[in-house]
Parts: sequence; C-alpha cells; structure tokens
Amino acid sequence: MPTVFEHFWNRVNAATQRADEYGLPANIAAEAKRYALQLAKLALDLHVDNQDPARPLITEMIGPTMKWGWDNPYTTYHYAPLDDHIAYQFFGSRNDSIYLGVTIYGEGNERGGEMPKLVLGSFNDNDITFDSHGRFNITLDPSVATRTGDVLPLPTGASSIIIRQYFSHPLSQTASMVRLEPVTPSGPPPLLTDEALSERVVAATRFFDAMWGMSDVVVGRITQAPANVFHPPLPGGLDPQGRPSGHMYPTVDNLYVFGNYEVQDDEILVVEVTPPPCRYWSFYLGSVLQQSHPYGSGYGLYTRDNAATGPDGSVRFHISANNPGVDNWLSTAGHVRGMMAMRFLLAEVDTPPVPTCRVEKLRNFKSGAEGN
Repeated sequence: MPTVFEHFWNRVNAATQRADEYGLPANIAAEAKRYALQLAKLALDLHVDNQDPARPLITEMIGPTMKWGWDNPYTTYHYAPLDDHIAYQFFGSRNDSIYLGVTIYGEGNERGGEMPKLVLGSFNDNDITFDSHGRFNITLDPSVATRTGDVLPLPTGASSIIIRQYFSHPLSQTASMVRLEPVTPSGPPPLLTDEALSERVVAATRFFDAMWGMSDVVVGRITQAPANVFHPPLPGGLDPQGRPSGHMYPTVDNLYVFGNYEVQDDEILVVEVTPPPCRYWSFYLGSVLQQSHPYGSGYGLYTRDNAATGPDGSVRFHISANNPGVDNWLSTAGHVRGMMAMRFLLAEVDTPPVPTCRVEKLRNFKSGAEGN
C-alpha cells in the first residue's frame, strides 16, 4: 500500500496523464500538465507549510507562476489560516493599491483539505481607518459580536482569510504592506512529527484532487460550449440557502461576467461593452484551464485606467493572434480557443453588463471610431 507521500505524487502523476486525454492542442496539453504541478505546489504551500492558524503566514495564493480559478493578473492574492478561537491583529500601511480587501472564509473542513463552504465576513479600505501616514491596525476578535471602532468580530467557523489588492499599473504602484498576527503570541511551534506531517499531506492530496477535479468540469464545459459569446450573469457564489459560498474563494465586492472565444489566425473578435461606474474593472483572456494569460509577456490586460474608451464610456476590445494596429488589442497567445473574463469591483449596479461579440475576417476588418 503506498504511503501518503507516494499517494500524493501518484495523484499528481495521474493528473498529468489526464491532461493528454482532454483532446487539447499540444501546447495547451503541456500547459495543463504544468498546471497540475502548480496545483501540487499550491496544495503543499497551503496544507503542509501554512496550516498553523496560531502562527499564520501570509502566503501568496495566486501570482505570476500560480494562476487558477480565473485569477485577475493585476491583483495580488494572499492567504492565511485562521482559528475562530484566536484574536488577530491585521495591520500595515496603505500605499498605492487601488483596492485593499479582506474576505474571511469558513464552515468547512479546510484544515482537512476541503474548500471552505461560506464567505463569513468581508471588509475593504472603505471600512478601514487610516492615520495620516496611511497606517492601520484592525483587531479580529471572536469574543465580540459587533464592530466597535477598529475591533471587528471574527465569525464562528472562520478558517481562512484572503487579502486582495488591485492595480492598474502594478510596476509603478506600491502594494499595501500587511501583516496578520495573533494578539497573544503562541510561542514556538510544536516539534513536527511524522504523524502530523502525514495528516498535512493527506489534506494537501484532498485539496489537489478537488482543484484538479474542477479542471475536468471546466475543460469539458468550455470545449463544448458556444464560442464568441458571454454567458448571462447568474446570481452565483451562493449556497442553497442564499448565503455567499466560499467555494473557489470568491469575493462579494466583485461582479463577474465570463465568456468563451474561438479565433482563428485569419480572424478578429471584437468585444464591446459599456462598464458601469465602479472602483475598478478589468478585461482579459485566459486558457480553458481558467488561467489568465501571462500579462508580463505583453499579451495585455485592460482596466478602467489604461483602456481607450469612447466619449460615452463604451470600450471595444480586439482579440486576434496578431495586432492589426488597433487600440485595446489582446493576443490569443497561441490559444485558438479560450476564455474571456470581465470583472467590476465595487460596482454601482446589481447586475453586470453583458458584452457583445462579433467575429470578422481580418482582411475585411475596419477598426471603427478612433479611440475605441
């Protein structure tokens, strides 16, 4: 019988073999195998190296080399475990991020490798008091029922926290500096035992299986769904009782709309939308694995602050293999078929607008009004 360590790597190996069974182009199949390795790293980071809520580490959960669940490339995502019996200080300095938001998840066996069931709490920079130097200090306390000043309740069942920061120009904007520490220090960690490590590996395996299982669902759905259309927004992110679901770690501050594209090398896809008033919006492309394309390689990501827009606030995106010399162009990045995503942060509407799409042959394409 394989050890828990062997079983973990057997599951990773089975996932890489499964990547060849999706019927994807060779480059995308290779990306799927890389994704399996990235998920293995994520599982080990969260469930082997950062499982102690008495001594939480703020760990990068999504980044340039760790993309999943429709990450927004101009966002930082940091994770830490929580215990709903411990009071914590969340403190730091604000700096330049467009948005600083905190979401608390729980009501599930997250320590055992399962995803949390619910969003239990949420606050953002609108709710934080900053001093004249941009510093802040919030206490999350399980013993209080209502907020008093900078002391907030830590909800019963809380098991993790994700800290998000959004940017339009990440190379020139300085991220907020944040820390999370127990109010009462816990002292040195207990000595690691083989039994405790094995339990963590079992949790990492369970988490990996859940995440890779989503790939099976997503790839099958995308490759069979109509292309070059956005899906109507649904009241997603809710559990059967209408409470915010924590599955795949959403944030209640965002509205999302997703679509699928298919663009041949001699075609261009034109996407048009009028974003509502909001703190931030972004439009970008990704693979059938729900990984955004690497913005650092010049494939592009457009936000409210760097996209060319029309006089009425509308915006037109152009998607093709090569740039025909237009504004708001995004490369398919070698993905003839993939996903499109648009998110609206702190929008002043309840339902996001659904972008329209049309495909043209490049030889017949005319860009339309300048600046759009």
